Amino acid sequence: MKVQDVMTSPVHSVGTGATLKDVARLLGEYGISGLPVVDASGALVGIVSKADILMKESGERGAHGEHGGLLGLLRGGDDAPLSHKVDARTA
Repeated sequence: MKVQDVMTSPVHSVGTGATLKDVARLLGEYGISGLPVVDASGALVGIVSKADILMKESGERGAHGEHGGLLGLLRGGDDAPLSHKVDARTA
């Protein structure tokens, strides 16, 4: 399997300041599951995916500052290493 077999062309990407709402809109608009995140010079700095948005949603619905949903269940309540994703406001 080659990358061209699973990626769309042209490649759509977002900048580091893109909101998660913008990301979700683009994912739905293009029917894709992830987007490269690029800096001002166009260099790749990461990937944002539907899973990241779902992780954030499950974390925000937790009670008393703990992350609930699937994330909380899978992490056994100790999600500190992933808290930066749950707390994110931009790509």
